[in-house]
Amino acid sequence: MATVIFAALGTLIGGPLGGAIGALVGRQVDGAIIGGPRQEGPRLKELGVTTSSYGTPIPRHYGRMRVPGTIVWATDLVEHRKRSGGGKGRPRVTTYSYTTSFAVALSSRPIQGLGRIWADGNLLRGAAGDLKAGGTFRLHLGHRDQPRDPFIAAAEGAGQCPAFRGLAYAVFEDLELGDFGNRIPALTFEVFADDGTLDLATLADGLVDDADLAVPLPGLAGFSAESALADTLALLDPVWPMDCDAGGAALTVDAEEADRLDLSLDVIAAASGDPSLKDWDGFGLAVQAYQKRAAPLLEWLGVLARERRRRFNVRLVKGAYWDTEIKRSQEGGFEDYPVFTRKASTDASFLACARLMARDDKAFYPQFATHNAYSLAAVLDIMGSRRGFEFQRLYGM
Repeated sequence: MATVIFAALGTLIGGPLGGAIGALVGRQVDGAIIGGPRQEGPRLKELGVTTSSYGTPIPRHYGRMRVPGTIVWATDLVEHRKRSGGGKGRPRVTTYSYTTSFAVALSSRPIQGLGRIWADGNLLRGAAGDLKAGGTFRLHLGHRDQPRDPFIAAAEGAGQCPAFRGLAYAVFEDLELGDFGNRIPALTFEVFADDGTLDLATLADGLVDDADLAVPLPGLAGFSAESALADTLALLDPVWPMDCDAGGAALTVDAEEADRLDLSLDVIAAASGDPSLKDWDGFGLAVQAYQKRAAPLLEWLGVLARERRRRFNVRLVKGAYWDTEIKRSQEGGFEDYPVFTRKASTDASFLACARLMARDDKAFYPQFATHNAYSLAAVLDIMGSRRGFEFQRLYGM
């Protein structure tokens, strides 16, 4: 009010210049009587925060690594209002600051601890554990018996709050965001997952049982993996070439329906030529005698064995998908069936395949799988004095 009155009197006395001076005097009078004008500092209009999307893989960390995290839980921003000034001609100023609480997943395997934490490239937590910004910090190491975080449980309710067992994660409670533009900063963490020199046993911990993997990986201070163990080993192999001892175990590629045979043979041909398997005699496949392609298949396999200079284990069976093969052929309107339609023909094929393998002991190690007494006796007669073969027992027949 005084501003208006003094501005009008100043204009009457001194014109425009007098009006400006009068308004200035009036504002001072108003400030002395009713206080200064209100001023409000910058304020956010959106209090929601950005969180991670579903499906983001949480890596496994080994050794010592500096890694980012994945936000798995967060509150909205909390606004804090602070007033200052006012009275005796000074404006009253309202300033706003913001905090938030959130959880950051670090590793999908347990860790031993954390060192430093960086926010937008600047140190947020020192090596001694001191936060450089206001707030509270807690670390959950990811053990199978870790309890729920008390703050998250209070916010979500005990029945809605997981303990994230098996997941190492960090919780920031009421972190002050003023230094980060009132947003959650980009965080990186110094993770201590393991002590000492890393070895293959550490990388396979919880993934492979009953394997001797105490092979050190010198010079490797830390490693992160998101994919399967095979992919992890493939990444390390160029630096630390690896070999595997199957311990005398064998692998047989089983036989399925006829329309999958070509695909199986492609896999067998590719795998048998892998240089890492050249000294392993445990690789083989099953051949179904009721398939009309059984004998030609063995002839092809013999050629492949000689080219690759290896011997294949061959489990000779009579076949277990006869009804399916017949039905599919009828439904497809095929001119013929891929399998024999008479049992006598299948038995004859079984013995013909046995004779074919008996003639080439450098290409085949025969494994006869049948419960038919006549077939067993005939195989013994075909093999004669040879002992480089075996009978296999069929289960579930």
